[in-house]
Amino acid sequence: MGKMSQKGAIIMMTALALPFMMVVTGLAVDFGSAYVRKAQLQNSADAAALAGAYYLDTPSKVNSVVGEYVQENLKEHIETYKLIKKEEYPTKDKTVHYQADKFDNELDVTLYSNVKTSFLKIVGITDIPVKAVSKAQVSSNGFDDEMFNFSIVAAHKSSSNYNIKDWNSTNNDCGIWFHAPGMVVTGDVMTNGKIVFDQSRVTTLSGTINADSAVKQEGHSFEESYWNNNVQYTKVFNPDVWGSYGWYNNNGSKMEYYTFVDDNGKPVTTEKKSDGKLQDVSNSDKIKYRNPIDISVENNKGIKNILDTYKKMSVPEREKNHIYYDDNKWNGSYNFSSSHTRVYPALTSNDVGRVVKSSDTNTAIWERYYTTIVVPNDIQVSFENSPNPTDKDFAVIISIYGNIHIPNGVVFNGILYAPNGKITIDGTAKINGSIVAQQIYMTTPGQAIKGNNYVHHKTSRNGGKKSVKLIA
Repeated sequence: MGKMSQKGAIIMMTALALPFMMVVTGLAVDFGSAYVRKAQLQNSADAAALAGAYYLDTPSKVNSVVGEYVQENLKEHIETYKLIKKEEYPTKDKTVHYQADKFDNELDVTLYSNVKTSFLKIVGITDIPVKAVSKAQVSSNGFDDEMFNFSIVAAHKSSSNYNIKDWNSTNNDCGIWFHAPGMVVTGDVMTNGKIVFDQSRVTTLSGTINADSAVKQEGHSFEESYWNNNVQYTKVFNPDVWGSYGWYNNNGSKMEYYTFVDDNGKPVTTEKKSDGKLQDVSNSDKIKYRNPIDISVENNKGIKNILDTYKKMSVPEREKNHIYYDDNKWNGSYNFSSSHTRVYPALTSNDVGRVVKSSDTNTAIWERYYTTIVVPNDIQVSFENSPNPTDKDFAVIISIYGNIHIPNGVVFNGILYAPNGKITIDGTAKINGSIVAQQIYMTTPGQAIKGNNYVHHKTSRNGGKKSVKLIA
């Protein structure tokens, strides 16, 4: 009787435990299937994100590329695919919904699916939703260093004996000189030294002024002389970062005026009458102090890598990619002009190009042109015969050890980079991109500088290679 009771108890316990055991088994089997599907989706999402991000500069192509990679990597497991705009899980088995969210330099790919359950149907669970997310980031051409995120960067550090008397003097000690009124800077400015406005100059600034905090803390000053009734006087000025010079009224007092205004004409900086010091007015959010910026080739991985790439190329390979490269310090200065009427910026060196006949227009054009020019010393680049560039056209002009001079009014997209020299912009130039140098001199009314890291995410045509990596 005891043994029968024992067996009955075991049967009863088994009967009671059976549903629980079935649920546990169901969880193991069904969630195991969901885990496998999750891994399949994740692998596919990663591949699709990497492939699609490569085409971010052609947004219309991204969705099709993502779709191709999703299908290619899931074809053994999935039968139906659908591109969606927002989160949406499919109701049918062996179905995937995919979503591609495009940003400036990032592509987010999300895959949605479901797994039909076997055991969990007993407790009313028929589907397990499965989701996989992958994020890929792209950069191209190597020009992804911080300095190219600013519209203007001047790395020169002003000394305590601050001199702005003569721009051409070797003693000149400012980073950026606005030598004309009516200029417009759209984007952020970065300087390790002083910004100078001579006479009554007003520049519209749509971004922020970023300056080395040491410039403010060290209280650099400069002296200015003026004549009044045939008597020469000298005054000492202590500008914070931005300075003015050479503008007095009849009694020898410094004139008060705004040096930076915002888009609405509201002053960003102005001068105090008492001591000539320029200070923040009401837009303090536009003035930022930070650590100095380093624009050297050696300490900026992106530009260093791309210059190394150019250096290793053969001459025919450079010409095929429209690159002119010379790093011989012993060579003299360079003068490039625009003569090719079809390809912006059509920069052709006068001593290497040859004139050919165009078959359709029968006009002389240059056969060889450059969209990237790297030279060791001073360079002057003219664009007078070049058509206005489109948003997709850009150029890169680099003087490794010397200065860059843009002598006329042009529309230029791209990078001007002189890590050891000065960049001078003449004429009513319109520069869209980055101007990076030790010192920058802007000379003519009406110039407009618009910050844009122009080649950061664009298709590489200058010999560099795109870099795409998963970030999540």
